[in-house]
Amino acid sequence: MAVRQRRSPPAALQLLGDLKVLVPLAGVIDVGAERARLHKEQQRLESDRGKTLGKLSQESFRSRAPAEVVAKEEERLREIEAALQQLEEQAARLELL
Repeated sequence: MAVRQRRSPPAALQLLGDLKVLVPLAGVIDVGAERARLHKEQQRLESDRGKTLGKLSQESFRSRAPAEVVAKEEERLREIEAALQQLEEQAARLELL
């Protein structure tokens, strides 16, 4: 049996760990300000992703760091990429307002 995923209405999104907080936007927020907030968050995450990729691409880091530290950085990279994906989806929903 296929599970249908519900589409949420255009909403502001804040990620808190695995929790997604959605606040409906229609008629409630300044769309320009929300775009700016999303852009700022995207820039921060892009910077974090670059730093994390930089660490992980260094052979010296991978060979000298304990396996748990390398695994933690790999998990951090996955989380950053998932958050960036969420921001892109949110920006697309924002365009519907």
